[in-house]
Amino acid sequence: GGGGEPDLMDGNDVNRTITFAEEKSVAPPMSVESWLTDLGMPQYISRFIEYGYGEIWVCAFLDDEDLIQLGIIDEEHRKTLLLNANLWKYRLKAEDIVTPVGGESQVTTSSVVGGGSSS
Repeated sequence: GGGGEPDLMDGNDVNRTITFAEEKSVAPPMSVESWLTDLGMPQYISRFIEYGYGEIWVCAFLDDEDLIQLGIIDEEHRKTLLLNANLWKYRLKAEDIVTPVGGESQVTTSSVVGGGSSS
């Protein structure tokens, strides 16, 4: 058997996540609660739900301004949340996404600037 020292006591997990983020997307978390808890930010759960982000797919479309409105003023926290949401955002199928009633579903073409890279 045997086994060396654990590499997890490093504390630099965030940097590692960023590197492999580009390689593969991850499956979306089961719930907003488990997502925020896994990220070590359970203090934001009630805010997310209160502001209508109780469904995990809604969180995939959060941006920095949304998080500030949620009262998340810690820039590192916002960065981590957005990075992680982007990881599993692309795994959400279009059919899973339902436009909320009364939600604005207008897409302005002017916001699409520079085009996208096709891979």
